[in-house]
Amino acid sequence: MSDASGTGWLNVGKRDWSDAMLTATGMTRAHMPHLVEGSALSGRIRSAAREELQLPASGGCRGRW
Repeated sequence: MSDASGTGWLNVGKRDWSDAMLTATGMTRAHMPHLVEGSALSGRIRSAAREELQLPASGGCRGRW
């Protein structure tokens, strides 16, 4: 969430997208990316990509390495 908080779009206290910003732009949460903590699992790396990049078989990727 640290990247999101730097954009002004994050309500830091609620740890959610800002209702004020969404309303001002006519957007909804459906338009925004899913928020995850920096240490949370945020995606998976396909086996072929992992092998090509010679990454360890960790099972996923996190916001911070």
